[in-house]
This record gives sequence, structure tokens and C-alpha cells, in this order.
Amino acid sequence: MTQWNEVAAQVSTLWKKSYEQGAEFTTRVGEEATRVVEGQIDQARKVMELGMETQTELYNEWMKQTATARDMWSETVHSFGKTFEAPKTTKAKAS
Repeated sequence: MTQWNEVAAQVSTLWKKSYEQGAEFTTRVGEEATRVVEGQIDQARKVMELGMETQTELYNEWMKQTATARDMWSETVHSFGKTFEAPKTTKAKAS
């Protein structure tokens, strides 16, 4: 009977250690999974921020180019108009 009690105590100890190791393993896996997910979220946030910055820069550059093109066309139209106004003014003075 004493041997049976010793065996039962050893089995009980092994089950307890096994349970503790399983709980510890589960905790470590959970912590590592959380760390990995947090890292992925941080990387995704950085990618989104970079994308938004790039989009803003591209939009601002496009607006600058659009304004430059508008100014060039305005100057061209103004110069073209001046070309046709000059002869009329000259004729009016000659008359």
C-alpha cells in the first residue's frame, strides 16, 4: 500500500508539473503571438503613413504643375492677345 501511495504521489506530481508547463507554454505562445501581431500592426501603420505622405506629396506636385501650366497658358493667351491689339492701336493713331 505504501508503494501505491508513493506511485500515486509521483503521478500526481507529474500531472501537476505537466499542467504547469502547459500553462507556461500557453502563456509564452500567447505573449509571442501578441508581440508578432503588434509588430505587424506597427508595420501596417508605417506603410499607411508612408502611403499617405507619398499621396500628399504627389498631389501637391501635381497642383504645382497644374498651376504652372495654367500660368503658362495665361501668359500665352495674354501675349497672343497683345499681338492683335498692337496693330489696332497703331491704326487708330495713324487715322
